[in-house]
Amino acid sequence: MKHHDLPRNINDGKAFQLSGIIVICVILTMIFYLYYPDNFLYTYFLYIPLIIAGFWYLHIVLGIAVLGSVAIILLEAFRYGTMSPEALMRALIFIIAGVIIFFLADQKFWGRWQQVTATTGSAVEEVKKTQLHLQEQLDKLVLQNENMRQLISLSFKDALTGLHNRTYFEQEMRRLEAEHSEMVGLIICDIDGLKLVNDNLGHDAGDELLKNTAHILSQCFRENDLVARIGGDEFAVLITGTNPENLAKATRRLKQAISDFNSRHSKPPVSFSVGAAVKMDKNKSMTILFREADTNMYREKPGNRQKYSRVFEEYLSTQTSYAVIPTP
Repeated sequence: MKHHDLPRNINDGKAFQLSGIIVICVILTMIFYLYYPDNFLYTYFLYIPLIIAGFWYLHIVLGIAVLGSVAIILLEAFRYGTMSPEALMRALIFIIAGVIIFFLADQKFWGRWQQVTATTGSAVEEVKKTQLHLQEQLDKLVLQNENMRQLISLSFKDALTGLHNRTYFEQEMRRLEAEHSEMVGLIICDIDGLKLVNDNLGHDAGDELLKNTAHILSQCFRENDLVARIGGDEFAVLITGTNPENLAKATRRLKQAISDFNSRHSKPPVSFSVGAAVKMDKNKSMTILFREADTNMYREKPGNRQKYSRVFEEYLSTQTSYAVIPTP
């Protein structure tokens, strides 16, 4: 688009008004000419819209001049059946006047248009810079938020097993306590023979035993059940929306998973004592629930410890000529 094709501070409403004025002036010119053909005043009816157009909508100035000239020639031919030199002269004057007005107005307003364009371009660049700066700040905030989220997540994770840690477990216990939740089950698991494994095979083997325990627990329970490592060799599982029958099934499923794991792997056998309790009354505290599950776990701990000592001794004898270091 050429620069003189651009509108000058005119909107659709003003353009419509301008068009109406031009049409009225052209009609008045024709009427005036029909009644007063020898009077040059009728040309002013076209000069007026021509000047207005020149200062508002420059790309139609020459069009008006040409149309006005054609109108004069046609009116002359219609009235006299021929074209007089005077009519041609008036048409030529009209065209020259339109061109002069066009260039005068164009020089005046094109300078202003360039100034406005430059100012607008500068403002647009400033807006782009501001937008870019804001986007950079937003990206930094998103990154900081993501880092913070990861730090918070890591603060609730056990580094060795990847399970939730005791801090997160206690937080969930307090939340369930505050909500007066009912139908909450709790399973406490304590690894049997971890010290035996550490003393005889080293702490790397003990860490492997802890990871295997975490894997078995994670596979046995639902995603919305909370599995956490709450001590060196102690794990806990919080189950919501359960009852005594379902909790007993979960305990049996867990013990079967331990047996299946040991039958498939030649690693140091996994064994842990299990205690479970369920909270069906919303007035029952989570502290009492934990105490009941922990007590039930310790009831089977002595027998499991002795049994594991024998199983571990058999396992060790199949590996090398290790002599079992007794646990004090």
